[in-house]
Amino acid sequence: MITRRFAVPLFFVLCAVIFLLDANTPLGVAVWVVYILPTLFIYRTNPAHYLIPSTVVCAILTVLGFFISPPGVAIEIAIFNRSTGIIVLFVLAFLLRKRKQAEEKVARLTRVYTVLSKINQAIVRIRDETCMQCHSSFDYVDKILAEKQGTNEYSLREQPIRKIHGYKLVAQYINQAQSPKLRIAA
Repeated sequence: MITRRFAVPLFFVLCAVIFLLDANTPLGVAVWVVYILPTLFIYRTNPAHYLIPSTVVCAILTVLGFFISPPGVAIEIAIFNRSTGIIVLFVLAFLLRKRKQAEEKVARLTRVYTVLSKINQAIVRIRDETCMQCHSSFDYVDKILAEKQGTNEYSLREQPIRKIHGYKLVAQYINQAQSPKLRIAA
């Protein structure tokens, strides 16, 4: 799989190759349709906010290709074809951006529900012998939250309000998911 580090340079290489093909073919040949491929490539490899700028680059290259390409069909037909292609590119980018944002939101909410599920398991297993090693249920909650944050539970205990810190952190984690149904007052 291509990493994000190479995705943007590869996008520009794809655009340059398509532009060279477009510039060397007559106006009647719709090589500019292939600009859909770099847009789909950006969709698969980068966050949603990359889609519109990449589509603008493809649209600019489509317009430049119109002026550089050798004559072929009537100018009016070429203008209509390319303007329709640019509209299709932007509609595609808009729809892909909405889908990507939805995918990112699902991933974010999945992480929230995973934390909530582990907290619920901690509440259910409060008398379990694995939790008997913890001093209280708050310690177990701190352990789960620290695991999700990538820190250790001892760094959470250094907070001045240790007893309610875990539950405040859960509320903060849920509120970061930006789901209006899951807002919790901390």
